[in-house]
Amino acid sequence: MKNIKSLVALFLLVGLFVPAIMFAEDQVGASTKMIGFCSKITTKEKTFEDNTLSKEQKSLNRKESQNIIWDAKKTLTESKKDKTRAFVDEKRELNFSNVEVRAKTDAQKQAVETYKTTIKTAIENRRTIIDSAINNWRTTVEKNTLARRASVNTIWTTFKTTVDSALLKAKTDCATGTKQDIIKTTFNETVRVAREKMETDRKALFNVSAQVESLNQIKRDIIKKAQDDFKAVVEKAKADLKIAFPNKK
Repeated sequence: MKNIKSLVALFLLVGLFVPAIMFAEDQVGASTKMIGFCSKITTKEKTFEDNTLSKEQKSLNRKESQNIIWDAKKTLTESKKDKTRAFVDEKRELNFSNVEVRAKTDAQKQAVETYKTTIKTAIENRRTIIDSAINNWRTTVEKNTLARRASVNTIWTTFKTTVDSALLKAKTDCATGTKQDIIKTTFNETVRVAREKMETDRKALFNVSAQVESLNQIKRDIIKKAQDDFKAVVEKAKADLKIAFPNKK
């Protein structure tokens, strides 16, 4: 009887201590996991900052490179245009001289002057229209490019701010003893939603390349019309000039 009482007492003692031991083990395990996750949060923050700086620097380098290429192409195009026009002007003056030599009568001399004035005016008009079309094209492309860059920067800044806030909240929750599962789930979900929004917003941005192609067509149409109008004026001027110089039979 005494042995039975002792055995019952032992069972009761063990029953009291086992739950306490299990609870203590659970608490230690949760504490260890919490510390590990909080350490990762600190690492995540450092990694995010490093990646952000790297991406922003690459973006700046890419934009600077694009600006340099754009300016170089513009300078080269203008240089070629000026050289071509100078060459054409020289040939035109030679043509005028040849025609002037043939003019003998006052009527012929007047016809030559009219021809020269008509051609020079037509050339200036054509160049003005073409230069305006090219300048408008450049201005619009630059404007659209800068607008898209600004939109991209806004989208990126919004994402970065959201992640920074999520990191700060996770660190605060770790410090106040919030459960690791809640911290981790909240953080990951916030970052996931922010990333998806960033991608959606970027896809919704206008396509600069498509706009440039549309602007290219507008520019080509204007230049083609200017060329066609110029050719028509030149053909008529030549026809009028020939009247003053009838062919001898």
